[in-house]
Amino acid sequence: MDAQQAYAETDEIAAKKLTKVESDAMIKTANADFDVASAEAKGGYDVAKEKCDALNGVDKTACLSTADATLAANQAEATAIRDAALVSAEHHE
Repeated sequence: MDAQQAYAETDEIAAKKLTKVESDAMIKTANADFDVASAEAKGGYDVAKEKCDALNGVDKTACLSTADATLAANQAEATAIRDAALVSAEHHE
């Protein structure tokens, strides 16, 4: 009986450690995914801006506004996804 209780306590401690490791991995993954999404958003913005530079006047202004809005939306989405993953990792412990 004592051995079984000791095993149960050791198993619980190991499970908590594993959970901490999993939580840390989830945090690192969330931050890495955010970095990738941010870089992709910036790259897409740079391409769109280059296309806009070929335009003139109102067309160029509208194109740049669209590129800015798309960048902001993509960055907001990346932030929301990262933040949701971080919250999930916190509750994982």
